[in-house]
Amino acid sequence: MITVLLLVPGLVLLTTGSVPLVLLGLVVMVAGFAVGTVVYARAVASTGQSPGNRVAGTKVVDARNGRNVGSGEAGLRYVLRFTVSIIFFIGFLIALGDPQRRTFHDKI
Repeated sequence: MITVLLLVPGLVLLTTGSVPLVLLGLVVMVAGFAVGTVVYARAVASTGQSPGNRVAGTKVVDARNGRNVGSGEAGLRYVLRFTVSIIFFIGFLIALGDPQRRTFHDKI
């Protein structure tokens, strides 16, 4: 939900039809996504939970040792989740066949 809110200003600019505003909209969307990635990565690296994880009562940990993941790994996980799992919803469906209920971005 936070990512969507960060992308809305850029989406509004994209709908104007004016070439300069469309380009500005793309820049604003990329900047919003970058901000969302940083916020997510810092939260997950420090506490193991994003705001969404807090609501769901889940935690992101390294499968190898049970510790919090680093900010780089958390950022990569966020980008993969957003691009792969949302576009190809199959990233979430993979969890149904996994005994640990891990999605595509969790496995990466």
